[in-house]
Amino acid sequence: MIAELLTIAVVTGVVNSAAKHTSKKAQRAKEKYRELEAERQWVEKQKIINEEVNKAKEEEHKAELERLEKEKKEAQRQQRAARERERKANLKQLYAKFAICYYIALADGKLADKERAELDRMCLEIYNLYPNPSVKNELLRIYNTPDMNFIKLEPYMLDVDPIVLASFLSLADETASLDGNVTDNEKECVYKLRKYLTDKTGIDYLGRNKHFDEALDLQCPGCGSNMRLVPYENTAVCPYCGHIMHLQSSK
Repeated sequence: MIAELLTIAVVTGVVNSAAKHTSKKAQRAKEKYRELEAERQWVEKQKIINEEVNKAKEEEHKAELERLEKEKKEAQRQQRAARERERKANLKQLYAKFAICYYIALADGKLADKERAELDRMCLEIYNLYPNPSVKNELLRIYNTPDMNFIKLEPYMLDVDPIVLASFLSLADETASLDGNVTDNEKECVYKLRKYLTDKTGIDYLGRNKHFDEALDLQCPGCGSNMRLVPYENTAVCPYCGHIMHLQSSK
């Protein structure tokens, strides 16, 4: 009986020991599982975080590329606008240059052969620089003005730097002497141009091209009042009775 009890006790102890061992093993397995699950969740979480970070970086990179592309297009637009402004400014200068020469060449009412040849050359030169139908039309519009006078010439000069216009004075003198004889009408045109630039800039461009009457105290033959000179028109007008006197430029 005692032996049986001992046997039972031993078996029970073994069973209990095995149960305890099994229980510890199961506990360790659970703990290991929890650790692995926590690690898996951490890895998943890190993966999500990394994906979000990468996505944010991609969006930031995309936004940066879009910004750079926008800046590039804006820079190109500004360059085109600057080129267009320069083109328009150059054309205004060339139109003024051609209009001045045509104005002086036509001072006597018709174009001499040498004057026409020089104007044709200038037209072709400008058109070769800017081969555009609108340029051709504008040049022809100037060329086909039958009564070009200072009033019609002035709009071509308004938007051009007076210093640039002054650089055309020597060309104006050359145009006046193209046919070998500088007439009074041509001198008158050159005088008006020089007077215009002198008034615009305050620089004396008249030189010897003074109007011989401009220093005189002009008395109106009608009422005896002092008459006033009209700029660029070489006329004196009485402010009281309206009498007009036409003046002449010096030789």
